[in-house]
Amino acid sequence: MNRVDHQISTESLLATVEFRASGGAVISKWIVTGIGSDNFPSLALAMSLPMRATSESESIEEANQLFSSYLEPLALKSLSNGGLSRSSEKVTDPSNPAFHVHALFFQTYLDNRLTASETFMTAGLYRLAKLLEVKKPIDFLTSFLRLPESTINRRLTKARDTGLIAKRSEEQNG
Repeated sequence: MNRVDHQISTESLLATVEFRASGGAVISKWIVTGIGSDNFPSLALAMSLPMRATSESESIEEANQLFSSYLEPLALKSLSNGGLSRSSEKVTDPSNPAFHVHALFFQTYLDNRLTASETFMTAGLYRLAKLLEVKKPIDFLTSFLRLPESTINRRLTKARDTGLIAKRSEEQNG
C-alpha cells in the first residue's frame, strides 16, 4: 500500500484503502487495524478486493458499503480471535501515509482512554510496524517519533524486559 485514498474509522477500528486501476477494474487494497485486548495495535485485516466502481466517488461509496456490510464484522471477529500476526499488504517505506494514519489512530486511542507510558507507546508502535512488515521499524520510529535511535532502543529494551514485546531472539524464532 503506497497511499491512502480513503479511510474509515469507528470507535474500535481504522481502515485505510488504496484504489488502483487494473485492466479496466478498480482494485481496493485494505489495511484494517484495531486495538487488541492488551491495548496494543492489532492487525485485523489486510486484503485486496476488486470493485465495480468506475470513478473515485463510486469507489469511495462502494468502499463504505463493503466496510459496513462485510469488512467491519470480519475485522471485529478477527480482533476477537487475536488478530493477524502479519500483513500480506507490505508497508516498506517509513514515510508511508497508511502507516502514519494507523500509528496516529493508536496514539489517539491511548490518549483518549489510557494513561500510557512512553515505553508502552513506543512498544505499541513497534508492534504495529512489525505487523505491517515495515523493513526497518526502528528507523521508522526514529523518524515518526522524532527521537534519537538510542532513546527508541532504550524504550524497546525496557519493553522487552517487562514482557510488553517479544525479546529479539523470540522475534527471530517466531
